[in-house]
Amino acid sequence: MANNVTAIEIAQSGIRMAIGYVQNGKVYLLQALQGERIPLDSDGGISVKAAEESIALLFQTARKALGANFDFGPVIAIFPGKNFRCKEGEGTTLTVDKLNHIRQLDYSNCINMIQKETREDGYAAVCCAPFLFVYDNQAKREFLPGLSSEKLTVKADCMLLDSNDVHRYRKIFNDLDIFPYLELVDVYASLCFLQGTFIPEKFLFLSLSEDHVTFSLVEERRLLLSESLDLGIADFIKGFSTQSGAPLKEAETFVRLFGFVADTDHIVAPLPHVTTLDTIRRVLEKAFAPILGKADELSDSLHLEQNVPLVLFGSGAEIAGIDAFLSEGTGRECYIVNNNSIGARSQDFIPCLGAIKASSLPYQLSSNEGQRQAEDEVIRKTFFGRN
Repeated sequence: MANNVTAIEIAQSGIRMAIGYVQNGKVYLLQALQGERIPLDSDGGISVKAAEESIALLFQTARKALGANFDFGPVIAIFPGKNFRCKEGEGTTLTVDKLNHIRQLDYSNCINMIQKETREDGYAAVCCAPFLFVYDNQAKREFLPGLSSEKLTVKADCMLLDSNDVHRYRKIFNDLDIFPYLELVDVYASLCFLQGTFIPEKFLFLSLSEDHVTFSLVEERRLLLSESLDLGIADFIKGFSTQSGAPLKEAETFVRLFGFVADTDHIVAPLPHVTTLDTIRRVLEKAFAPILGKADELSDSLHLEQNVPLVLFGSGAEIAGIDAFLSEGTGRECYIVNNNSIGARSQDFIPCLGAIKASSLPYQLSSNEGQRQAEDEVIRKTFFGRN
């Protein structure tokens, strides 16, 4: 059996933990757990103490289910990708092996150079995603350890987050004596879940989470940029509650049950001040309008062709009819990520699933300021995002 991996996602809506493994390119989960909502500290950041308590409780719960001697394997940390930056960089090194065989250390040296090249004040590198390897003068999409080459050049997208936020997230793990071997941004982890599947060459990757909505541009399986709204699904539901006059709890239940489904039979809506589902759908569309506004803004600024589709994931993607609403409002085809895994059906766990899938890559994605290195003997020939 493949080795276990534990993915832990830091999220205000609740810490998520997924324990599983990759076999034949498919993710299998043994446990998928989510903690209570995490409060914010006085400075507006996720509470370190509350997050630590939640992670500790999730480990206790998982151990009770899986057994006292269960091996959780290496840990992958997933950080919130709100307003992260993605910068392309390039690193070149002479191979260190006496026979000029490509080694993991050569790759790590290139990543160190890329991090220095893309460094920005106030930001910290979380991970680098390679997309091109050049062996002497021969370019490949794949990493080929053992290949004879005097020189290696790596081109990669380096993902940066606010350094204060990264320090906070790392402190949460360090205080618990957990030292993740891999750190990923949530949107990029979700994209990793789609590797090896049929996806458009270019699309807007739309994360509909409880806390924030994030648009990312993906082209040729590269995450090129990302922009967020300071609003999430929970905020849109609150707006719907206010506009419909329904108590928040009833409004949330209604949205989860009916969503944007069209009313062909003039069903009476079980909420005050509204008569039919059609009536309430118009109120719901108004509450969710900021997503359409941001999509239009991005489309205009990036000059996106109309045939570039939206690919949706996150808890908001589970709202009935939201894909049709977004398709009609943007004029773009919309697709919802299929959670093609064993053990977790919720869209909330897509980043954790992607992180586990990323663990099967034989080269290091995570940076931790370039200090982590993998063992050469675990490296195998692989294709990154290519079949």
